[in-house]
Amino acid sequence: MTIKPATYWIGGSILTVALVYGLWALRPMWIKNEVTGDASPPNPEQIFNFADGSSIKIYDIQRGSIAHTFPVTSSGGSVWSGMSGSSSGSSGDGDFEVSYRLTSSQLSELTFTSNSNALLVEFRFCEYDDFSALPWVVANSNGGLTTINRSSQSRKQHKWTLEQMMDEDSKVVTPDFLIQIRDSDGKWVCGNIATPCDEDPWLRSVVAFDSWPSADSELEFRVTRKGFKPREFAMDNPDICSPKPWTSKPLPTTIDTPDYSLSLQSVDQARTEMWGNMVIPKLSVESKFKSQNKVMGRAFNARISSLETQLGESPSSLRYDQFPVDSAVEKIKVTAQVNASDTYPYPRNTAVTFAKGIVAADGSIEKLEFTNKSLGFTKIESTASKNKESANFEITGLWNDSREESKASKEVGGWGSKLPRVYLDSEQYPSGPAYSNGGSSSGSGDRTEFTIRFSFTPEKPLEPGQTVTLCYVQPPPPALHEFIIDRSDFSPLDEGDD
Repeated sequence: MTIKPATYWIGGSILTVALVYGLWALRPMWIKNEVTGDASPPNPEQIFNFADGSSIKIYDIQRGSIAHTFPVTSSGGSVWSGMSGSSSGSSGDGDFEVSYRLTSSQLSELTFTSNSNALLVEFRFCEYDDFSALPWVVANSNGGLTTINRSSQSRKQHKWTLEQMMDEDSKVVTPDFLIQIRDSDGKWVCGNIATPCDEDPWLRSVVAFDSWPSADSELEFRVTRKGFKPREFAMDNPDICSPKPWTSKPLPTTIDTPDYSLSLQSVDQARTEMWGNMVIPKLSVESKFKSQNKVMGRAFNARISSLETQLGESPSSLRYDQFPVDSAVEKIKVTAQVNASDTYPYPRNTAVTFAKGIVAADGSIEKLEFTNKSLGFTKIESTASKNKESANFEITGLWNDSREESKASKEVGGWGSKLPRVYLDSEQYPSGPAYSNGGSSSGSGDRTEFTIRFSFTPEKPLEPGQTVTLCYVQPPPPALHEFIIDRSDFSPLDEGDD
């Protein structure tokens, strides 16, 4: 019997339709293997559903970090052959690091880490059903809003209130949701929210609280969805803390060194509506360097390096050196860092001279000649600013191999940390600050060609005929100092707002 071509066509079409249908029926299995070893949503500890179909799901609470591992399986319960490769990555900012590992193209590890050892609450925000999607609009510590997109955040200064957020008819832009903790004063305070990991199909995130009642056994929280009233819940404190046995000193208190006096003058307090109690340490530093029995300018800068509470919290500075500290904290440790300022008086006999020149009539430096041949410099040019108040320098150079580069670095005491300084005539200290204006380098193999640019701003206008000596100096290393202060020495609370 002869089969007609039409019969082949019909049979082939039926087979194609059946194959496509079968592949479509197996599609969930492929998606399951592409997304994660467990295609079911993670089980939350608590769920808050809202009338618009959205929900906030709470998963975990820990201090410092939250880590997960997930089984990696195929539809048959084991990893398919040829799919055993793995990769990892991380992202973050000054507050968080979110790291992950993929095994066989599936998420096998997910870790949230706070850089300030904060209290972390893991959650998901779902717009409807069990669907999570970015962007989110959330509160930020500057009193405005942050839009969280995949792998990025953008901030906007925008005033809003909780009342406006709860008003479904309000036209004011407010956060999509809030997760807050009740502090020791009974007030609700916000936390910072991490950008979810792209590789997590469920877009889990954490909210970090730098300040909380860390000695309490149970902590109170609330969630608020835009257009709805807050919903409260409680969770056990994962890390109940006891006060460290610190001994404090009354304010003001001073630390003296041979070169400077560092003082913690006061610790001010402020209360913000959304971020709770703040402490603001105030530092001052005075140089002891003298020339002809006169104190020499401002040789040092001081800043707050970190703050720690007696209960073990290490809050990050939110803004203007304000640190969130719960009112139950009785003592804080302020760590100050002292650095050499731009006008630090580097003695000429400690500097490495590399060029000399003469001030021209237009304020530029002419007759420039290199005095140090071991740095690899080949050409130097100078121009004056329009107002003749500063001079600009551009240096080009060449290192033929890594040995020449190493020799130059050794000569200046460390190529990466060197600073340019300018001395006039026979002066023993720099005649004003010098600032790097960038540079560039290129090379092939060990050969490196480079360009260095910097500017010099003298304390007094340059005069024609002055001798200019160009040098490199090494700044003294930063110094850290600690102050322990009791709350009884804090300044009175200043009620503020965001």
